[in-house]
Amino acid sequence: MRHILNGKIMLQPISVDINSIKNLIIYLHGFRSFSESNKFRLLQEMFPNEKVISLDYSPHDPELASQQITKVILEEEADIDDILVIGTSLGGFWARWAAASFSVKSILINPVLHPILR
Repeated sequence: MRHILNGKIMLQPISVDINSIKNLIIYLHGFRSFSESNKFRLLQEMFPNEKVISLDYSPHDPELASQQITKVILEEEADIDDILVIGTSLGGFWARWAAASFSVKSILINPVLHPILR
């Protein structure tokens, strides 16, 4: 629930029955960011009726990153109706990859489209 106070939008936490959650939002951070970022916390506040997780993947190792993302999606998909992967910057690249690899929905925020792999 949102309230406006002094021109700023304030989010009010809502109590949620974890057993009623049927959707999953996976947030993938950018190259120099981390899983507990402000964007992740904002997503949790904005979608209190959804399961929102942030994955600490390995941005320096593309093979390991793909394995980490794959593991989370495969572990979660059996109990979830819908999966949405949101990624910023390098996380946007991985969100696009996840959408193509697992037919999940994705939102890309300022994505890296062709990372330089060394």
